Amino acid sequence: MTSVGVVETAAALLRNSGYQLAMGVIGASRLGWPQKRERFFLVARYGMPLAIEDVQTALASPPRSLVWAISRSSMVASRTTS
Repeated sequence: MTSVGVVETAAALLRNSGYQLAMGVIGASRLGWPQKRERFFLVARYGMPLAIEDVQTALASPPRSLVWAISRSSMVASRTTS
């Protein structure tokens, strides 16, 4: 099964169970992540329509710098080594 087949199968299972789906590609920088990669999102909500634009708005946060990301990873690393 291809990765496209996995997404189509998951989407069909969710729809058959009464979920409304929103699928699309969102740039990581729009979510405040300090990178330019795009990510595929599949979000399901039971019984209520949903648009990928609503997902993007809900997840949006101010842009963060590379310095912020490095400082966060240093904090996580110090917690795991303690």
